[in-house]
Amino acid sequence: MLAYPTSWVESVATTKEAKRWLGSGIITDDQYKAIRARYTTDVYHPTLFIRIALFFFTYLCVGAAYGLLFLFIDTASVAGVSVMMVILGAMSYGALEGIISQKRLYQAGIDDALLYASLGMMIGGVIGLAFAVSDDLPSFVPCLLALPFLVWGSVRFADKVASAGAFVTAMLIPVLPLLDAGPTAKALTPFIVMGLSVPFYFITRKLQGDARCGHWRDCLKVVELLSLATFYLGGNYLVVREMSENLMMVHIGEGGDIPWAMVFYVLTVVIPCVYIGRGLVLRDHILLRIGLLAAAFSVVTFKVYFSLGHPEIILTLGGGALMLMAFLGIRFLRTPRNGMTHQNLLTNKLESLDVEAALLAQTMGSTPHHGEKQFKGEGGKFGGGGTTGDW
Repeated sequence: MLAYPTSWVESVATTKEAKRWLGSGIITDDQYKAIRARYTTDVYHPTLFIRIALFFFTYLCVGAAYGLLFLFIDTASVAGVSVMMVILGAMSYGALEGIISQKRLYQAGIDDALLYASLGMMIGGVIGLAFAVSDDLPSFVPCLLALPFLVWGSVRFADKVASAGAFVTAMLIPVLPLLDAGPTAKALTPFIVMGLSVPFYFITRKLQGDARCGHWRDCLKVVELLSLATFYLGGNYLVVREMSENLMMVHIGEGGDIPWAMVFYVLTVVIPCVYIGRGLVLRDHILLRIGLLAAAFSVVTFKVYFSLGHPEIILTLGGGALMLMAFLGIRFLRTPRNGMTHQNLLTNKLESLDVEAALLAQTMGSTPHHGEKQFKGEGGKFGGGGTTGDW
């Protein structure tokens, strides 16, 4: 099912983690070399910066090719443009599958660009054809048509961006009809969003513990994070009020408030506390970080609607309180408690990147053999324009 052979995925993941362990002092240099020798593969998997550069270069080339081909069709015809988009998307997907197997690319930027180009073209073309047949389709139809393509991109290529798109699309399918319904359905929309987020969270948590889903664990973490975010945003007073006024066209007069306002006030406070508490108990960094971000957004929410005046004083006091909390938290976790410590036991993945070495490795192709005799300057003498004969 996965487009990349499992040996590629396991080799790259193992060597990356071994490099982090080496940087953190968990393993020795000899152990790291043994791991590299055991999991050596000829797959092309560049560093992050090279991957980004190749992504934009490929996307630019693909976009130029698309634009050139569109010159030969009638752009006034929606059906003609849609058919062309489907054909180009299918061609891009065929090139993607071929380049992975022939050039042995694994998350190299080129395959990412071809994946997004093919998904974008095919989704856009299918939606265009649907509206060419009937321009009076329900609002959720585009999401319904896009979902299978995004799910396929997530499963076939273990792509985190496609996984995020699939989650958002799946959430919009039941929500969009509510925005076109009556006042009662619109008022229930935040609770529907929260209710849909719960099964996504627990299902992804369960699947992450399944060994058969190991290659898609990062995609599942993305869905887990987004489900936590949507659950909080669905109960946040600021988000609900702004959506009620701007998307649901609910008129809130002067001195008025949204339905069930007190419920959303309570949720705005309680949800971040639950996230942080559960994150500490389970030692779950995703829950903990989302909880801290949600707590900060909750403070902003109450600041927007409740002000005591003198914002500069409030900001100063708030910043001081956060600094004090951070200081006390570091002191408290200086000694590991319940398996938690403030120290970073493993180096961050971005901290271990040697940009200069990575660029040299990509451009030169290989490193020189240290056993060969190298030129070594002996330090010549300067003077007389070189007439002394010493260089």
